[in-house]
Amino acid sequence: MDKLELSPTIGIFSLLDLEKQPGFRQGIQLSDDLKKTAKVVEAYRIGPDPIHCGLTCNRPHNRGYLISLIDGSHTNVGIDCGQAHFGASDFEGQVKALKEVERSNYQKSQINKLLDDIPNFRKQAHDLWHKAGPVNNALHNFRELYPPSLVEDLRNRSTRRQSSVHVTKRKGEKEKSSVDELAIDSQGQSRQRSESEFVQEYVGELRGLATFTQKPRTCLKLVQEMMEHVEQTSSHSLSPALLAKFAKFHENITKKLSETISLLEQSELFFNEKNFQLFKFMAEGQYLPDLERIEWNFDQNSGRKLSFGQLKRKRQRLAG
Repeated sequence: MDKLELSPTIGIFSLLDLEKQPGFRQGIQLSDDLKKTAKVVEAYRIGPDPIHCGLTCNRPHNRGYLISLIDGSHTNVGIDCGQAHFGASDFEGQVKALKEVERSNYQKSQINKLLDDIPNFRKQAHDLWHKAGPVNNALHNFRELYPPSLVEDLRNRSTRRQSSVHVTKRKGEKEKSSVDELAIDSQGQSRQRSESEFVQEYVGELRGLATFTQKPRTCLKLVQEMMEHVEQTSSHSLSPALLAKFAKFHENITKKLSETISLLEQSELFFNEKNFQLFKFMAEGQYLPDLERIEWNFDQNSGRKLSFGQLKRKRQRLAG
């Protein structure tokens, strides 16, 4: 796609910009002819100090319109005066058309900004793609080795943002004593508390769970698709819907690249020995028999499943 041409605008940011317009004058008496013949040239927003309306009302305002008169001169009206006095004419239609031009110009400027930044975005995506390779391999290896129920548990925890790991334990004698205590109800009667014999004990915090929300390379594929869609579309075939869609791509690509960086950082937190030690406590220890046969090398970020002979020697080594 080639750079898009914006519709020409004057650019009004002060009273001085208004006064530069041909035949600019103020203090104009409103008439029916003026209502019928006035043409909206451009909207403006000036501040913080207000300026005065070009009609005899002289009302101060910050938002208004530059309008051209039938004799070629110009004046200005505040937004309230424009809506109040010119609403019966095609003034509102002109304002709507002007807003469409402003919207289109903004969207085109965002697309032009994207076209300028695509080389830099592509380089970032290329570098991140290669950084994500080892992470992608580690995640694939992890899913192949570890119990599917554990992987699903981690994914669900990631979705729910539930990183704390607890185990259920039977209460000790000291904790049980609270069951025997008598409580006084609202009528002043004694009653025995009804409490569980078990208690939830905090074990630790899982880190880097966002790794299971989305793969880094999935984000980068979306980035690549957006850039290719823009580059392969002719500027002459841009519909209003496509223009609006492409205008959001610069922001979307920036977010996806940041999300990729965050996911890579999260993966470093996840593939950590302290994290893996928490797996045996999850789901009340139901993963323990499977976990005993898995050996993960944190230096190489890969794992293997031990044979029964290797598992036996491992047990002997740990026992000795």
